[in-house]
Amino acid sequence: MFKKFIFLSLIVTFNLYSQNEGYEVIYGKKLIINDTIKSTDKKIRDRITSINKSLNDIEYVLIYNKDESYFVYDKKMDSDHKKINPRAITSGGMDGVFYTNFRTEIRQYQIELFDELFIVNDTINKYDWKLTGKTKLISNKLVYKAVTVVNVNDFRGNYNFNIEAWYCPEFTVQYGPASFSGLPGLVLEVIYDDKISTFIKSINKKKNIKIPNFSNGKMISQKELTIIFNQNMESIKNNN
Repeated sequence: MFKKFIFLSLIVTFNLYSQNEGYEVIYGKKLIINDTIKSTDKKIRDRITSINKSLNDIEYVLIYNKDESYFVYDKKMDSDHKKINPRAITSGGMDGVFYTNFRTEIRQYQIELFDELFIVNDTINKYDWKLTGKTKLISNKLVYKAVTVVNVNDFRGNYNFNIEAWYCPEFTVQYGPASFSGLPGLVLEVIYDDKISTFIKSINKKKNIKIPNFSNGKMISQKELTIIFNQNMESIKNNN
């Protein structure tokens, strides 16, 4: 059985090369309960409840300097007495370990899928963001709203997800959680498909920030990863 994009047990060797001053950002995650979720059948509600219980114990770390960033699930939040639902970790577009370099225009993410480790070459300006001009305060910081639509086309069909991002121009970088970056300021919150919010919990200035780079994994494109995913899922479905 494939590991549902779980990367908790990845054994990765990193090349540590950047020692510039930068920041460490901690993100949390929460479920947005709406009428659609409330009206689903009991089996789905139970699954949602299980995921929601795990969300309080989940954190992600974004480290960045002026040129590059690295985003990963914080495994230190795991403990023997807590049973983290893997779907809670990967939900909301957070499935993988992400590296972004706007200077060299390189974006990659590392993911374990069907017991194999991949490094996926991604697009630096992945999303067609629309700046709305709407504002609010997050952690006493003035943030601005941007929206986009993510299209997914796989064995389940062709469907769209609405993405809402709140970015802070006070931090003059284009980074954000996972692949949600490229806006004129640090992204402090992402709302995925009106259901999952990934939000900032803290941000701290750091000296000698070291940005890891991937060195393990098979290098593929996003298109190739989708083909592998579809083929394996069809095989699992047929065997069942």
